[in-house]
Amino acid sequence: YSLSDDEEHLEAKNKYLDSLRANPRAADGRPNILLILFDDLGYGDLGAYGSKSIATPNIDALSAEGLLLENYYAPSPVCTSSRAAMLTGRYAPRANFNIVAFPEGAAVDLQMRATQTPATRLPAEEILLPEILKAAGYETGMVGKWHLGDQAPSRPQDRGFDSYLGAL
Repeated sequence: YSLSDDEEHLEAKNKYLDSLRANPRAADGRPNILLILFDDLGYGDLGAYGSKSIATPNIDALSAEGLLLENYYAPSPVCTSSRAAMLTGRYAPRANFNIVAFPEGAAVDLQMRATQTPATRLPAEEILLPEILKAAGYETGMVGKWHLGDQAPSRPQDRGFDSYLGAL
């Protein structure tokens, strides 16, 4: 089983990213962006949102200095499709990725491939937030669980991150 990418959409994606690269904006005045995604975290689990039972002083300090979002719902109840939706800005099924991805060769991965289960990675033509930021001149990095594909062209550094430390 192999996922093939849509060459026409991939070409359109690359033209879009090239247009961003052609019009770089000065780094001065641009905000730093720190996006944190937690699996299985509830609204009331952080001090910034009123939790008294879990101490989260560093995250509370970041929220005090930045933007505190108070009305966001996870687009999916599982990690892979929730990450896909957040990075693409689309519902996970629209990116053909409404499952949990497992590393290539893992028992569940082999079963999914044998049964032709759709998508074990994000299609290459999907435009991801880090690709847009990198094309706009930002330096990008990721730390943590990727869970969106462990083979090229689906690893974090294939998808717009300059640096990566974590579990594929």
